[in-house]
Amino acid sequence: LDETFEVWTWAQLGIQAKPLGLLNVEGYFDGIREFIDHAVAEAFVKRTHADLLMIDTDIPALLDRLASAPPPPDEAKWLKP
Repeated sequence: LDETFEVWTWAQLGIQAKPLGLLNVEGYFDGIREFIDHAVAEAFVKRTHADLLMIDTDIPALLDRLASAPPPPDEAKWLKP
């Protein structure tokens, strides 16, 4: 999970623009989705950033979402002092 959150953070910061997906087999990543949704609700994470991490239970659906994912929002301001 360390690398997953690292790549997700890179997308938020504009360091990389590749989509990120997790296949949620038997609810394995349900807790991660709940954690991220809670962070959005508490205004710690923007919804646009939360949506960069795609979690799905269906392989073809996840692959379609990854293939059609728009680039992350331009948040270059995060890197400026």
